[in-house]
Amino acid sequence: MSDDGIFFAEDPYSPPVPAATTPSSPSPVAKPEDDFLAPAPEPDTIYYLTIATPHTDAWAFYGPTRTFAELLPLVRKTVADCPAAAEKLERLLAAEDDGEEDDEDQDGDAYGYYGVPYENQEKPAFLETGFTTFVAEAQDGSYSILRTVREPNAPVAAVLPGPVYVVSAVGPLVQQPTIGISSSSSSSSGKRVGYARTSKLIRSYVVSEEAKTAARRTMQDLVQGVQHVVCSESFMQARGLGGGLVVAFGAGRSWEVRVRYQDVLVGVRERYDLGLEGKGSWRI
Repeated sequence: MSDDGIFFAEDPYSPPVPAATTPSSPSPVAKPEDDFLAPAPEPDTIYYLTIATPHTDAWAFYGPTRTFAELLPLVRKTVADCPAAAEKLERLLAAEDDGEEDDEDQDGDAYGYYGVPYENQEKPAFLETGFTTFVAEAQDGSYSILRTVREPNAPVAAVLPGPVYVVSAVGPLVQQPTIGISSSSSSSSGKRVGYARTSKLIRSYVVSEEAKTAARRTMQDLVQGVQHVVCSESFMQARGLGGGLVVAFGAGRSWEVRVRYQDVLVGVRERYDLGLEGKGSWRI
């Protein structure tokens, strides 16, 4: 997977969760079905690509862009090592290029575009609409889940490919205990799990202060009703970038809301750590 993606990797500043309050590990990510149907493009819609890899508990996002076609190289790169998925993608693109109205499988059943039953509907343009869900299964049985996220957002659409602020969130994450030599002993130093299952995009903004406000509001929603939660935030003030991070921990769980500043024109990818300017904290 491309290093350009932003992963919610474990942050060194995050306080350890006491083993005594650590809940059980989150349920695994269910393998979805492919969904090649997509709504017709609407004005001022922006596009993201999210990629979840359950077997490594990782999640990344790319975008926003003005069109799905701009995300296609990332889709190709992701499925390149999965022969069945690469062939599936090429079939979608071939249907786009050939302009065929329908195909028939070996049993003679008529199917419409992208394997959907054909009912005299007009063919959508794949490079315009893309897919909703695309499962890339590897030869060893592991798989990645690619999803196209569409967001009506006129202010951001008007400035792309200029600089924007993307808010994303993850949580609750659970501290996975590290089992010691004795079967009765454990440590709270294990890694946090739940990234692939709980990560999500929130929204993109043109103004940094709006993104910060959205990040704080998102965190309040995430921890609503959870007792004894401590929150901390860190926002970058230098160079006027304004990205940052809001974290919360309590009850054996943790949450993160990130503001990623990116300028596609110069390839800026910022990550932020505790200790940057703008640090603050509060208790809920």
